[in-house]
Amino acid sequence: MSKKIGKLLMNSNTAISNAISDSRVNKAISLYGYTAERLQEGKLLLDNAEALSTKQVQKYGDKIGASQAMTVARQKVSAAYVPHVKIARIAMKNNKGAFQALELNGKRKRANAARLAQAKTFYTNAIANESYKTALANYGITEDKLEAALNLIKEAENARANYLKEKGEVQNATAKRNLAIEALDE
Repeated sequence: MSKKIGKLLMNSNTAISNAISDSRVNKAISLYGYTAERLQEGKLLLDNAEALSTKQVQKYGDKIGASQAMTVARQKVSAAYVPHVKIARIAMKNNKGAFQALELNGKRKRANAARLAQAKTFYTNAIANESYKTALANYGITEDKLEAALNLIKEAENARANYLKEKGEVQNATAKRNLAIEALDE
C-alpha cells in the first residue's frame, strides 16, 4: 500500500472515530453538515476502503508467489531442454528433417511463451517419431525422459496461466481499491 493511501486511511479513521466518539468534536462539525448519518456513511466508506486495500495487498502477494512458481517451473524446463537440444543436434546431425521438426536450428527463443512453445514442439515431435526416439535413446534420452520433460512444460504452462490470472486479479483489486479510496477522500 502506498504511503499516501495508508496516510489517508489512518487520518480518516482518526477523524471519523473522534467525530463519532467525542461529543465536542461531533457538535462542532455538525454545524458544517456532518450529521451522525453522514459520519456513519463515512465509517462505511472507510471500512470498505480498508478492506479493499487489504485485499489488494493480499492479491499482490499472490501474484508474487505465482511469479516465483512460474520462474521455478521455467528453470526446470530449461534444465532438461538445453542439454536435450545439444544432444539432439549431435544425434540428428545428418537428418535435416529432424532438425526442422525438432527446431534444432539457431538459437533458443528468449521470450518465455515462445521458448515454452519451442520446447513443446521439440518434445512432442520427438515423442511422435520412432526414428527420432531411437536416435535420442542411443544418446541416453529415453522416451521416459522425453515424457518427463514434456510434463515439465505442461507444469510451466500452468504456472504461467496462473501468474497471468493473478496479475489480472491484482489489476482488478487495485482498481476497486482506488475507487473506494476516491470515494473516501471525497
